[in-house]
Amino acid sequence: MSTRVNTPTTQFFKTLAKFATENASTSKELKAKKAAKEKRTKEYAKEYAKKQATEQKEIAKLAKIAEKEKIKTDKLAAKQAKKAEKEAANEEKKDDKEAEKQAKKAEKEAEKQAKKAEKDAEKEAAKQAKKAEKAEKKAANKQCNTTSREDREDLVRTICEQLGSSNTHTIEV
Repeated sequence: MSTRVNTPTTQFFKTLAKFATENASTSKELKAKKAAKEKRTKEYAKEYAKKQATEQKEIAKLAKIAEKEKIKTDKLAAKQAKKAEKEAANEEKKDDKEAEKQAKKAEKEAEKQAKKAEKDAEKEAAKQAKKAEKAEKKAANKQCNTTSREDREDLVRTICEQLGSSNTHTIEV
């Protein structure tokens, strides 16, 4: 006795089997799905490669820009160093000129002091010469006075002798 009885579970499986056969994929559909998947994968890889290439280009552009900026900053730094060197040279020239001025000023001052010392020495020599001349005149006057006194005394004696006086009195003059 074998009778088949349709139970709700069997009915369910039958219905499910129908859906499964309806929805069953054929090998053609599977191949088409696989091909579509591969196509999507290839497109994704292409896009990824494009993105990578674009990024590489951007990186290269940025590297070029950075290199240009580096060159610019190096040139600017060199320019500023040259300017600073030039300013330092100008400062050195100014200092040299100032030192030269000071040396000339000191030299003029030394010449002035030497001239003043020479004039003072000349004045002192002139003073000494005048003193010596005065002393000489004084000595000459003194000698003259002494000589004239002696001459007077001699004259007085001679006169007295001529007058006949034997007493000689000294006359003070």
